[in-house]
Amino acid sequence: MISPKGGYSSFSIIMVLFFVAVSSLLGWRAHSIVSQFEDYQKDLALKQAKATEHGVTSLLDSIRNRMVAVALDQFFMVNIRHFETDNAVQDKITARLKHYFPDMYVFSLVSEHGDLVGGDIDFLMGEVCKLETKIQADALRNKDSNTQYLPHIHATPGAFHFDMMFPVYVDKNPIIFFMSFKAELLHKVLLEQRVSANDVYLMTTTDKEDLIEVSYEGVRDHLSRDYFLSASEREDILASVNVPNSRWKVVVISNPELFQNFKHKQMIDSILLFVGFACLWVLLFMMGIQNESKRSKLLDQLDFTAHHDFLTGTANRRYLVKNIKTAIEDLRHLQEYSGLLFMDLNNFKPINDDFGHEEGDKILKMFGTRLKDSSRNNDLVARLGGDEFVVLLRHLGKDENQAYIHLTEAAHRFNENLAKPYIIDDYVHHVTASIGSLLITDVSISVDDVLKEADNLMYRAKESAKLKAVDKEAV
Repeated sequence: MISPKGGYSSFSIIMVLFFVAVSSLLGWRAHSIVSQFEDYQKDLALKQAKATEHGVTSLLDSIRNRMVAVALDQFFMVNIRHFETDNAVQDKITARLKHYFPDMYVFSLVSEHGDLVGGDIDFLMGEVCKLETKIQADALRNKDSNTQYLPHIHATPGAFHFDMMFPVYVDKNPIIFFMSFKAELLHKVLLEQRVSANDVYLMTTTDKEDLIEVSYEGVRDHLSRDYFLSASEREDILASVNVPNSRWKVVVISNPELFQNFKHKQMIDSILLFVGFACLWVLLFMMGIQNESKRSKLLDQLDFTAHHDFLTGTANRRYLVKNIKTAIEDLRHLQEYSGLLFMDLNNFKPINDDFGHEEGDKILKMFGTRLKDSSRNNDLVARLGGDEFVVLLRHLGKDENQAYIHLTEAAHRFNENLAKPYIIDDYVHHVTASIGSLLITDVSISVDDVLKEADNLMYRAKESAKLKAVDKEAV
C-alpha cells in the first residue's frame, strides 16, 4: 500500500518484514527438524551398532564360557582320553556336548600337531578350517599366547558356519577343542537386537572390509544383493563398532527410503503450515489495508478540511499564508517570481438580500469553480472569507518584466471567465469581480503586507470600475 506522501506505509513495511521473518523461521524450522532427525538417526544408529555388537559378543562369550565349563567337567576330562578308541565314550561325550551346546553344528578334537583326534566334522572340514586349526595347534605347542583364534564365517557351500577353538589339557597333553556353529545364529542376533529401520550388517575387518557376512536378510549365501558395499553405501555409514575377539564389525547404514519418506512428510507439513500462515497473513494484510485506506482517507479529509474552505472547496486563509511564505522564499533563494490576484465580487450583496443566502452560496461555489478552471496546475485558489478570493500564481519566471507580463495576462484571462453570466434555475445573474494584481518583488515583505497591498489594489480597481460606470451614465 502506498502512503499519501508517495512512500510505502509503515503497516505495509511491517507486514512484509513480518512475512519474510516468519517465512524464514518456517524454513529454519523445517531445516532444523530434518537436522534433528538426522542427528537422532545417527545416535540411534550408534545404539543399534553397540546393541548388535553386544549381542554378538554375548553369543561368543556364552560359547567360550560353556567351553570353560566343559574343561572343568571331570566326567568329560576323564573320558576324553579314551575318545579316539572307544565308540561308547564318543557317544557319551557327544551327548554331553549336546547338553552344553544345544545349538552346536559339529565338533572335533585336534591334537597339538593339528591332527584330528576324533569327532564328526572330518568330512566337513575344509582347507581353511584345517589351516586355522594347525595354526592354533602350533601356537598351543609353542605356548604362544599372542596367537588367539578370531572367529569368522567359513563360506562352505550349503553350510556357512563359524568356528570356536579352546585349548584343554588331557594328562598334561594339549588338545584343541574345536566346534562349529551355523551362521544363522548370528542372523538371529541381528534380528533380536533390531531397534531402528536402518540397515545393519555384520562385516569382516580383514582385507576385504566391505564384505558382508550377515544382514537382516540372512547370511551371505542367502543375500539377494551384492556381497560388497557400494560407494554410496560407504558414504551413508552412520555407525561402525568392532566386535572384540573376532574378525567382525557391526556397520549401520542409513535407510534411504526412511530419510526420503521423512523429508517428504516434513516438506508436506512445511508447505501446509506455510500455506496456512500465508492465508492468515493475506487476510490480516487485507484487513490492515482496508483499515489503512479508511485511516488515510480520514486523514486526507481532515487535512483537506484544515486547509480548504468548506463551501467552495478552495484553499483557506491558513493554507494561502503558508504558500505565500514559500513564494517569498522562492524569490529569496531561487529568484523565482510569484504574483497574487486579489478578487472581490461586485454587486454580490443584493443577491443575498433578494434571493437569499442559499442562492448566494451557489454563486460563490460557481465562482470558486471558475477560478480553479482558469488556473494552472501550480496556481493556488483560496477564499479569504465572504466574497473575497485570492489566486496565488507561482513560477512566473526569473525576469521581473516577463513575470509582470504573465501576471497581467492571467488577470485578463480570469476577468473574462469570471464576467460570464451565472445561471441558476434558469435565472441569470450578472456578477463581476474586481481584481487587484500584485507581483511580489520584495523578499523582506511580510505575508500580511502582501495581502494588504493586494487588497488595496483590488479596491482601487473596484473604485476605478465605479468611476467608469458613472462616466458612462453621464454620457
